[in-house]
Amino acid sequence: MQKKDYYTLKEIILGLRNEYLIHQQKLQELKQFCEMDKRAVDFYFRVFQPNGKRPILLCEYVPKQNNIQKFITDISKKTGYYIYGRQTSRLVTDHNQYYFLSGKTEYPIHIKYDYGMDTKFTNQANCILNSEFSNNIQSQYIEDNRSDINATLAINSNLVELYIRNECRDIPNSIILYDSRDDILEFKSFEGKYNKQCIARALDIEFPSEKLNQYHIQTLANNEESEKTIVLEEFNPCDMAKFDIQVKEKQYVLQKIRK
Repeated sequence: MQKKDYYTLKEIILGLRNEYLIHQQKLQELKQFCEMDKRAVDFYFRVFQPNGKRPILLCEYVPKQNNIQKFITDISKKTGYYIYGRQTSRLVTDHNQYYFLSGKTEYPIHIKYDYGMDTKFTNQANCILNSEFSNNIQSQYIEDNRSDINATLAINSNLVELYIRNECRDIPNSIILYDSRDDILEFKSFEGKYNKQCIARALDIEFPSEKLNQYHIQTLANNEESEKTIVLEEFNPCDMAKFDIQVKEKQYVLQKIRK
């Protein structure tokens, strides 16, 4: 694919997707060097890059909860009272080895005590943090596009996000995101409902290549996947939906994930 003056949201997501999947696979490999105690049921790693600074490694765990606790957590998330990040720990180095910075309480994840595991973890973590992806994937907010939709694009090491504001009548005030950890497309509307036409129009919003960084442009130009079409399966209009990305030979199919 040749460099273009404008890239659609679809082209940006599909063009960067392989890089995201490679990055997530490397993060997943970190788990083999760690173990968790009975307070957690799962955990994962992610990279965060503060503005103008080097990327850092974070670990987040899923706490073990009974049915009542799960119910309260679900309600908190739906009503906006859930505190995100409270199960997250930053990884810092001590004498060139990593450990979990967990504040006053002991963190339920730790590197295995087997000989050499700390070194293996450190080598893999440094490989991730020093990668071209981790240091160049993040963008500033991109507000310019040549559609009549008031939309802002953000790209970071975990997500591609599109924020649509109230001025657009055809597409509801909403967020569209590509979640690389689960490899899904998610649509959230805060007024009105999404249908196939809304989603198709949102995916066709174009952003100027000059607003993307050199890493984005080079990756998109070298990836022919973004030229494939996206086909949406039929679904009823809704205010929130997640779509699995099915890879076909000449196209991608978005299949709605059933709850």
